[in-house]
Amino acid sequence: MSARKPSLLFINQHYYPDLAATAQNLTDLCEYLADLNHEVHVISSQGLYQNKSAPLLAYEKHNKVHIHRVKGSSFGRDNNLGRMIDYVTFLFFALLKIISLKKFDAVCTLTTPPMLATLGSFIKWFKQSKHIIWSMDLHPDAEVALGMLPRDYWITDILLRIHRFNFKKADLIVSLGPYMTERIVAHGVPQEKIREILIWSNKKDIHVEAKEDCVDGLPNHFKNRFIVQYSGNLGLVHEFETMCEVMREFSKDTSIGFVFNGEGPRKKEVTDFIRVHHLTNVALLTYVPIRRLSQSLGKADLHWLSLRDDFIGMAVPGKCIGYMASGRPQLFIGSEDSDNGNFISDADAGYIINPGDVESIKNVIQKLQKDPETRKEKGFNGRKWFLENAETKVGCELWAEAISELFEGKKETVYA
Repeated sequence: MSARKPSLLFINQHYYPDLAATAQNLTDLCEYLADLNHEVHVISSQGLYQNKSAPLLAYEKHNKVHIHRVKGSSFGRDNNLGRMIDYVTFLFFALLKIISLKKFDAVCTLTTPPMLATLGSFIKWFKQSKHIIWSMDLHPDAEVALGMLPRDYWITDILLRIHRFNFKKADLIVSLGPYMTERIVAHGVPQEKIREILIWSNKKDIHVEAKEDCVDGLPNHFKNRFIVQYSGNLGLVHEFETMCEVMREFSKDTSIGFVFNGEGPRKKEVTDFIRVHHLTNVALLTYVPIRRLSQSLGKADLHWLSLRDDFIGMAVPGKCIGYMASGRPQLFIGSEDSDNGNFISDADAGYIINPGDVESIKNVIQKLQKDPETRKEKGFNGRKWFLENAETKVGCELWAEAISELFEGKKETVYA
């Protein structure tokens, strides 16, 4: 008989059926590991990312995964105080749930909410479980970069010390790319503890679709336009000033339309800009369920995304991978010297332009509008790179290897 697979507990604010990016990746991984006969449990919130007022079941078993959902406040993400209260209440009720559950061989904490790894350090001490940190973002580094925490404030110093303690005590840290790894190592973490596994998308969920089959949901006057689309969270780490200026530059061009599919704390900023400047070339849509994601991404001729330079290595927007999966070119408003910049450059799947360079972005849009062959080539390149490097099975297999190595006691680290 084969040896028993390690039992695993994952903790994150978002999980199935939530549409948040971390929820989708975590669901993929947990169900994959459950299929490999790991006993898998998840602690998440009863509230959805988009609708915290509609509580989910406190417990259910879905696709072999045991889901424990805890209560919490539901102020939402519209202001920092409400967001902070939601984070703290989730941490409190998650702690109570942890104490009530049995011992697991390993606990994996993600980074929503920030400082969640502290619970992992507690479990490692209290129940002698191994601790894995899946570093989706770096906190409190991001809060310092946002100005939410003063760099030289005593509370910031305490939070950084806790953050470094958690990382140093963890048995394994999963980073999203080399720039994130550099930042983690800079906190004094031995590199041999770190394994790089990219965020992924599922080829079953995202196909290369013909644009003419994907126009449902678009305003009628957009259906014959060249579509530039942003899909996913409009988060604090993203840069929208440049996008807004580009949209204003094209305001009189009825052959080009801009679409935002998603929600997030900076959506109001984009909405206000559209209203103030009376833009009629922008359509604001909300998230779509997974079953419609392929068609949603397929309506674009060009995707774009952004990352503020201050957040290089702190965040790695996963929408870059979904864009590649859709077989469409993309335009990254950010630095070449970033994880997303590396992915796009390695794949030859699009263009990388510094924030503020409105003229260069205009030129790319106008060039691609007239050049379907280049669009097709860049899209093909992205899809090929995605299948080889960032498809669900690729990422989940690397995770399974990392967990196996953790319990077999191997000392070498293999990088994706």
